[in-house]
Amino acid sequence: MLISGIFLFLRAFATGVTIYGVGLVISLVMDIPFWAAVLLLGSVTVVYDMLGGMKAVIISDVIQVVILLGAILAAAFMAFHMNGGWADTVEALGESRMRALDFKEWGLDFSSDGRTPTNYGFWPMFIGGFFLYLAYYGCDQTQAQRSLSTRSVDDTNRALFLGGILRFPLVLSYCLLGVGIGAYAMKNPHFTEGLVNASGETRIDLAVPTFILENFPHGMIGLVMIGLFAAAMSSLDSTINSMSAVTMHDYVLRFWGKNLSEKAELYLSKATTFFWGALAIVFSFFVGDIAQTVIVAVNKIGSVVNGPILAVFLMGMLSRRINAPGVMTGFLIGLALNTLLWFFCPGVSWLWWNLFGMVAAVVGGFAVSYVTRPPKPEQLEGNLASYACRNPGNLKGEKKWHWYYAVLTAYGVGMLVLLWNL
Repeated sequence: MLISGIFLFLRAFATGVTIYGVGLVISLVMDIPFWAAVLLLGSVTVVYDMLGGMKAVIISDVIQVVILLGAILAAAFMAFHMNGGWADTVEALGESRMRALDFKEWGLDFSSDGRTPTNYGFWPMFIGGFFLYLAYYGCDQTQAQRSLSTRSVDDTNRALFLGGILRFPLVLSYCLLGVGIGAYAMKNPHFTEGLVNASGETRIDLAVPTFILENFPHGMIGLVMIGLFAAAMSSLDSTINSMSAVTMHDYVLRFWGKNLSEKAELYLSKATTFFWGALAIVFSFFVGDIAQTVIVAVNKIGSVVNGPILAVFLMGMLSRRINAPGVMTGFLIGLALNTLLWFFCPGVSWLWWNLFGMVAAVVGGFAVSYVTRPPKPEQLEGNLASYACRNPGNLKGEKKWHWYYAVLTAYGVGMLVLLWNL
């Protein structure tokens, strides 16, 4: 329950960061106060999340990702057009900024001198990013609820496979947009002046909406902004829904489930959705200084807890010796280590926290488990990964995995060739 509570609090905090970032954009575009923009975005998202539940989340996500991709491609096309094409864009940025692979930077400066870490060197992104996504897609309720909503194991496998395949082109489109707008800023120094907020700080989060407002015709401005808002709402609705589901399962149903009717459960589920949405809105007014951009702030908060949570799942699935005190202690050790790295080792890339937190949690968990009483055999039955291996019929999945492997291999080779030639 403690782990669940920490997950809920940090996820609500990260959701507040997302609301904060999009609130800045809405405030800029609609020329309204920041607080009004936050309340507008948050209330709309919470209301349709309460009314529609998981079905509304999935349907809206599908619609929103199509709108998002169209908006990104339109903005990227306009940016390259304003720059004079690909060659002029690359020339404006400089060759060093276009290097996709840099094997020299590790992002591991443990000194506490406040030096800005190399967050995006190859090794922190490759190793730390692997554990970040392993924890996010394997253990985070926001993603697990999507997988569990399919009709069968086969559908889940296909959804995860396609998600992995299609994610790279989507993220690459984000990068192309950033390259285009970055070159535009180099060519037009006045552009960065529009990114300064009321406090005198340069907010990179305002680069895309500012570029759109300056260069798009009025009709296109509305369409592209809808795409940006769709991206934010797609993240917000699933996160709020997941926090409601975790609260119901780990707290409400555990203590009062026997005395609740289905109707009461439904109303309580909607109430918890409203509560977490409202709390995230409150948090959004206090998170502006975590990082220079929203995406970094959200991932820094997540990386504090991702590794320890991944360790909890791995220890519980793979070990017969691990027990509850060990899991709890290991989780807290991993969380404490990542918190110390955040405050006292700014030269360590936050991407490494995902690995360091997991290793610390595993070491601490096993150390405590081996000096305390082991779990009872009946507590392990059905929970270990070895159970699924001994009883493969429980999964009822398809056997034609060689097609998946063939496609994945070809895809991986193609991506390596593409990156090597960038």
